[in-house]
Amino acid sequence: MATAGPGTRPAAAMAEAANTAIPFTSATTVLDIGTGPGQVPAAILSAYGASLPASSHLIASDFSTGILDQLELRKKSEIEGGNADWSKLEIQNLDVTDLSALADGSVSHAFAAFVLFMVPQSGAALGEIHRILTSENGGGFFAQSSWQTTEWADLMGFVSKVRPEKAVPQLPKTWATVEGVKGELEAAGFRDVDVISVEAYMPYEDPDEVARFLLTQIPLMKRLTSDMTGEELEKTRDLMVEEIKAKHPETPGRLVGTALVGIGRK
Repeated sequence: MATAGPGTRPAAAMAEAANTAIPFTSATTVLDIGTGPGQVPAAILSAYGASLPASSHLIASDFSTGILDQLELRKKSEIEGGNADWSKLEIQNLDVTDLSALADGSVSHAFAAFVLFMVPQSGAALGEIHRILTSENGGGFFAQSSWQTTEWADLMGFVSKVRPEKAVPQLPKTWATVEGVKGELEAAGFRDVDVISVEAYMPYEDPDEVARFLLTQIPLMKRLTSDMTGEELEKTRDLMVEEIKAKHPETPGRLVGTALVGIGRK
């Protein structure tokens, strides 16, 4: 999921848009906020790692120390596997609503992949991101991503078919439309705002395997299904597998989603 999951194509699109707006050859500090498995830094290092100036900083940040521990392991594995550019990655514990560890105007490129729609104080987060971006050279670059539609979210909704009182939280409409994303970025003071649609995929070898993964490994679903009986879980899984096979008869296959990549300059 970290190297071929649904976040990889949007991450590559974010990195490409950033390099088009402000080539990484002139980067000062590049910050990825809510980095998760490090898909945005991986996309940057894969395509532009050699372009980053020696004086620049590439920071992957998250508020979860457990996630950062996993990213440290990935960094170590990548370096040991011959990807020397990963040694440039700095890992920091930061909260998107409080980036006080970073000075005003100190960041040339900032990213927030699938983060802001989960932050209750998204306005405060955008304000912090705007603050830390440089005003020089036409203004720093920012890219965020959110989900417009995903087949895996639709599948998780099958829980309510077995337990009608259980509802999977829906993606906030503000972040699920082109107009909404554009409005949020412009309201935060970003300019030259654009929103790009990127098709994304969740590959799987077996429908039963991906159904079990969605039902038992996603933190949201683990909480939602914690009081369900084994029989209820199996019934939900059966419904999910039936839907997967109906939409994607061939195996292996991939679930499909659409990401919205919003970009702008300070």
